[in-house]
Amino acid sequence: AAIEQLYERPTTSRPRAWRAVRRSGRTVVLGGGIGGLVAARELRRHLPADHRVVLVDRERQHVYQPSLLWQMVGQRRLSEFSRPLDRLQRKGIEFRNAEVRSLDLDRAKELLAHPIIVDGRNLFEPAEVRGRGFVYYGTGRASDPGMH
Repeated sequence: AAIEQLYERPTTSRPRAWRAVRRSGRTVVLGGGIGGLVAARELRRHLPADHRVVLVDRERQHVYQPSLLWQMVGQRRLSEFSRPLDRLQRKGIEFRNAEVRSLDLDRAKELLAHPIIVDGRNLFEPAEVRGRGFVYYGTGRASDPGMH
């Protein structure tokens, strides 16, 4: 019982951020790696059906990177741990095969009803993004006072 108290119990209620999203809006996830796929699937699972979830990646295939080690030693074939990203359509997630080289934060701020950035690669400087009016979540930055 004492150990259980150390862990937060999972909740079945939706986080407040889900409720704030417009029904007929659009959320774009940049990057189809493990983090991007999980983010897109969770968004699709929690957002209303008429809210578009779009995943953008420069590759047409998702390769599960940890399995490359097995391929190197001849234990797996690439076809066993890669999947076409356009199969996301089956889950209600749109896929766009494109490369994003930069993001115009000022234009994005104008266009977004809810200017939120979840930065899984720490591409942005937290203070700068927040200073421009975005809600910012980075990953793995212990020095970021706004990290949740």
